[in-house]
Amino acid sequence: MIKYELHKETFIARAGFFKIEIAYDNIYKVNRVNGLDLSSGALKMALAGDGLDIHYKYGFGSVTISPKEDEIFVKELSTRTNKATFSLENMN
Repeated sequence: MIKYELHKETFIARAGFFKIEIAYDNIYKVNRVNGLDLSSGALKMALAGDGLDIHYKYGFGSVTISPKEDEIFVKELSTRTNKATFSLENMN
């Protein structure tokens, strides 16, 4: 099971024993992805092929996630990080 958590200063993604924690200040870009591009080198924590790429400084550099309520997730994430740009042209 994959869980996404928005805390006061960090975003946490968990998949089984794997956990990634990203400070909001380190997130610089969030964009929509369609399909799993396995050539990107990003950490994939998405159950579906479509999702969101969160790009950040340090560590893996980006993580692909697929929250169930992506519009709500993006809205909440955007209120917590003021440095990130959002490119979500395919959002419904």
